[in-house]
Amino acid sequence: MSLEVGVFVAALTLIVLAGAAVGLWLGKKATVTPLVAAGLVATTVVVVLLAIGLVKGNVQPAAAAAASWLVIMSAIAADASRVGRRKAAIGGGLGGLLAVQAALITFVVTRFSAQDAPREYVLLWLPAALTGAVKDLGEPVGAADEPLWLRISQEAGPMLWLLSFATAVIVACVVQPMRQPSAEPAGEAVS
Repeated sequence: MSLEVGVFVAALTLIVLAGAAVGLWLGKKATVTPLVAAGLVATTVVVVLLAIGLVKGNVQPAAAAAASWLVIMSAIAADASRVGRRKAAIGGGLGGLLAVQAALITFVVTRFSAQDAPREYVLLWLPAALTGAVKDLGEPVGAADEPLWLRISQEAGPMLWLLSFATAVIVACVVQPMRQPSAEPAGEAVS
């Protein structure tokens, strides 16, 4: 593993941990229900993604990516209240990874043609965009001035970092309040 990949992995880990810390704090301190807090975070993320897309000239891919991420995160938030805290955390973490992957796939499919971004390399797009660890994504030789992994990283990079942070915030926010009810103090009978 190169130093560059290690730095990106460490940065992504820090971003996810920071997001989880913010989500835990938000889950404890919010004056609204955890689902409403998660909805507010998700709404903010969608607006920011659309703004990034507008600035970069990729509004349609950014909107499609935001929609796919939002659908999966909505399902995670809704299901978190039906299962125990541990299952919700595990499912939320795996579902969050799936949501970020789905957002990137949606972005790349709507942004690049099948010739520019061969679809059989779809599972390599996320590690390539985040770390640059995967450099051969099957694009035709000489197809562009820059390799595909670099173009994906430049165009979808800010979106991926934001979605990773927001996913951790939402998962921690909806999982945190699900505590087991404390036992009744001894000596107090409930009628």
